[in-house]
Amino acid sequence: MATDTSMLVNLGLGLLPVLWLLVAMVATPLPAYVSSLGALALSLVLACAWWGLGAPEATGAILEGTAFALWNVCLVIVAALFAYDLLAHTGSLDVIGKALSTQCVAIGTGATGLSGNESQVFRRVLIPAVACLVVASALCLWLAT
Repeated sequence: MATDTSMLVNLGLGLLPVLWLLVAMVATPLPAYVSSLGALALSLVLACAWWGLGAPEATGAILEGTAFALWNVCLVIVAALFAYDLLAHTGSLDVIGKALSTQCVAIGTGATGLSGNESQVFRRVLIPAVACLVVASALCLWLAT
């Protein structure tokens, strides 16, 4: 039974940075970079203090995570530039420009205005989704033992 308790503690501690990030992004007016840096700091403290990760390994993990994230962003930018060049070269960009007339923009603006407070809807969906994620993770961990 001690192993089950230890695994649940590790699960809870591992979810803390994710939960912090979700709460900070949804419920506080903090900018995204501040919320992300807070999650990074919390992860770093937990990794070093609780799991005994050394400073060189922690630095390497931060650098590797940053490089992985930037690599994906760069791939998306290159793909977008390639798609734009392809559309401009084939003349398809003009067709898309004609389809996006001012009437389409006005209809889209009116439709988004009808939905009201998007952040409230997002919060009402996000909180139960996070609760389901935590329960499902704990259930999977319990079933795996």
